[in-house]
Amino acid sequence: MNLLESCGELGSVVEVGCFRGVSTEAILLFAAHVTAVDPWQGLDAIYQQFVTRTAGYGNLEILRKPSLDAAEELADGSLDLVYIDGAHDEASVRADIAAWRPKVRAGRWLAGHDYSPLIDRGAVMRAIDDVLGAPHRVFEDGSWLFQC
Repeated sequence: MNLLESCGELGSVVEVGCFRGVSTEAILLFAAHVTAVDPWQGLDAIYQQFVTRTAGYGNLEILRKPSLDAAEELADGSLDLVYIDGAHDEASVRADIAAWRPKVRAGRWLAGHDYSPLIDRGAVMRAIDDVLGAPHRVFEDGSWLFQC
């Protein structure tokens, strides 16, 4: 919630990696339009929990596909926030940043979760620091925020 409050008014947002939809529901409260991106591969029961949790929100679009495939469908410079919480290995985080950063409007936000030395032995931190330099802000829950 602190990250979302820090972003100001949010029009279009993408969340990469949605699982059961807890963070998706929070984003839906702050943004005019949210696109949830997750393949939920082999996780049909989890996907159904997501659908049930988010059923009452008219501002949600679901793209049940891999992150990089979904990124190809959105225009560059069209988003106010991309929140990355998909695969946590270093190569996947790097690929997500490379695919989604161009989609963010200048001056708006690229963000994500699990900026911690404990997650996959710091793989998320290394990828973010190497590609972006460092996040502009890190929150208590391990979320990070970078202004594009």
